[in-house]
Order: sequence, then structure tokens, then C-alpha cells
Amino acid sequence: FLRSKVVWITGASSGLGEYLAYELAANGCKLVLSGTSEERLNAVKSKCLKDGLPEDDVLVLPFNITDFDVHEDCLKKVLQKFQKLDILVNNAGRSQRAAFAEIDVKVDKELFDVNVFGTLNLTRKVLPHFLENKNGQFVVTSSCVGKMGAAFSASYTGSKHALHGYFETLRTEMSGKNIDVTLLCPGPIFSHFLENAFTGTPGQKFGKPTDPKDHRMPTDRCARLMAVAIAHKLDEAWICQQPNLLFFYLVQYAPTFFRKVLVGKFYTPERAEKLREGRWILPRRVASVMFASMRSNGEWGSGSGKGGGSGGSVRDAGGSFGKMEAAREEEYFRKQQKEQIKKLKSHLQDEIEHHEDSIKKLEDEIKRHKEKIHKLNKEEDKVGK
Repeated sequence: FLRSKVVWITGASSGLGEYLAYELAANGCKLVLSGTSEERLNAVKSKCLKDGLPEDDVLVLPFNITDFDVHEDCLKKVLQKFQKLDILVNNAGRSQRAAFAEIDVKVDKELFDVNVFGTLNLTRKVLPHFLENKNGQFVVTSSCVGKMGAAFSASYTGSKHALHGYFETLRTEMSGKNIDVTLLCPGPIFSHFLENAFTGTPGQKFGKPTDPKDHRMPTDRCARLMAVAIAHKLDEAWICQQPNLLFFYLVQYAPTFFRKVLVGKFYTPERAEKLREGRWILPRRVASVMFASMRSNGEWGSGSGKGGGSGGSVRDAGGSFGKMEAAREEEYFRKQQKEQIKKLKSHLQDEIEHHEDSIKKLEDEIKRHKEKIHKLNKEEDKVGK
């Protein structure tokens, strides 16, 4: 399905947009790469070319998603280059870390300009082209928080809920017109997303990287599953590791239990502080049970098909990936677990070396103090005599 499709990706200079570009390039798509950093976009283009994509099949088109006035001109450049556009991936966005009560309304407005209004304006510019061609697909990078609440991300969570409202409506209006809407809901991933995240203060960035010890999905893995969902034109895809996938189901089918029981047990003051700092730490008991479940059935994501029914894992969406793909995912999981163990061992070894170094410094300090005391004792004896 994807080969030779013209795909326009916003937010393509880093994170999910960057890795999605690599996945689509590997599948023979023609790419339009947009973002605010032309230098980073050219770096992404270079990697796509190294992977075999022809030079003429990539257009670097830098612009700021909040600069609404340039959207139409950008679309004209895309059509001038490729004469058509098949898929628009609305991926541009920024995250947030701040307590609800501390958020300035200016931050709410600025975040919505990036995450919602810029996306809507660009979509409305592209829609007439899709209608004229009687074909097209809008892809929206939402988030797991587009389906549930998330502490210390009120504006971000609100923006993702808004995207679901707008694009569910668009899907309804486009019914029977061969124009598809795919909402992608990734869970926590490893990326630089938090470094550029909003806080509650205008003009301030969160500025902290994700912690390698956190329970997150690798960005390249998430991008690959996003490509699978796009290829199968899923209405909605939940792309995350367990137990986050379980949380999705509970929010959908047992919301009261999720909010009153599970959130109450999980949301301890200690974990709340870690969430505020951008960490994603799972209760050890929950994580171990979910890991056991993952080993037994290989589930990594879930999606609803075009008919709206539950589709199992993203791997099985449309029924075309089969046993070979299941085996690959199982092998990927084993490799990831080994990598996580390796990273944890390395981290612990670093901690040991750090503590050993600290102990040695303390021992040296104690030795120096003892020598000083010895000298002072001698001086005291001289004074006494």
C-alpha cells in the first residue's frame, strides 16, 4: 500500500517524525519532511538517501506549524514537486510538565497553537486536494493521554483530547468519500520530547531528557508500528508496552475501576514526584505481571479496524502480518529485555564505581584528618611542656 505514496510529515526533524520517515523511506514512499530546523531535516533526508531512497523522492520543506499564513504556500510547493499528496502525517507537537494550578493561560494558548490549531489549519488546506482526487489519508500523532488523563500535563492532555474530537468529526463527515483518518496513540517512548516540553511558565522549557531506566518503548519500534497502522488505514491504533495497553482497555471498558482503584494505588506521592520530573516508573509488581503476559502472547499494541471493531495487536491489523511477524516481535522483545538488563547492569556498575570512588575519597579525608590530629597532639604536648 505505501510504495510510491507521497507522504508529508510535520515534526520530521526528530523523535517519532524522524523515525517514521526512515520507516516510510524503507517502504518506498516519496517524502516531504517538515519541521523548524532545516539542518536537522537535511540530516534526516541524508539518512533516507543512504537507505536507498532516490534524491528526487525527498523534499525538505521547513516551516513553523504555528505560522498559519505559510501553510497554503507549502502545500503548493508539495504539489509542484510531486503533483499529488496521498498522506498527511500531522506529527508536529510539544509536550508539557507542570501542575494544573501552576499553568499560565498563555501556555495553554501557545501549546494549543502548536498541537491543535496548526494541525487543523494545515489539514483544512490539504482537504480540498484530497476531495478533488477522491482519495487521501490524514494521520494524526495523538497520544495515550488523548484517551485518559495524565498528571502534570494538563494542557498537553487537553490538546490531544481536542485532536480526537476534531478528527473523529472529520472522519464522520468524510464517510463514503474515500478519505481516511488514522489516530495514532503512542504510549511513553524514549526520545528528546521532554527537553523541548512546555512547563507552566511562558517561554520556559522543561529541558530534561528521558531517563534510560524508565519503562518506555524505543522510538524506532513505535515508528515501525505507526507505519503498520498507516498502511492498514486503521481508524485508531494504541501503540505501547504493557501494562500501558491494559490501562487503555480499562479506561475504555472499566473507567470507574481504573480511576477509583488503579489510579489510587498507582498515584502515590513518590510516583507523583517522579511523573512531575518527567519519569515513567511502573509499580514493580504490576510490571512483572505484565512482562510475563507479554512473553506469553507478544502483545505490543492495539488498534481498531475500519469497521470500528477491536483488532487485537497492531501487528495483526488487517490480518496480513501473520506468524512470521509475530515471531519477529517475540524476538524483538527478547532482544529488548537483554538490552534493558545490559543497560541496568552498566548503570549499577557505574553506581558501584562512583560509590567506591566516594569511599576512597572519604578514607583519604579521614587519613588526612587523623594526621592533622596527630600533629596537633604533638603541638599540644610541646605547649604543655
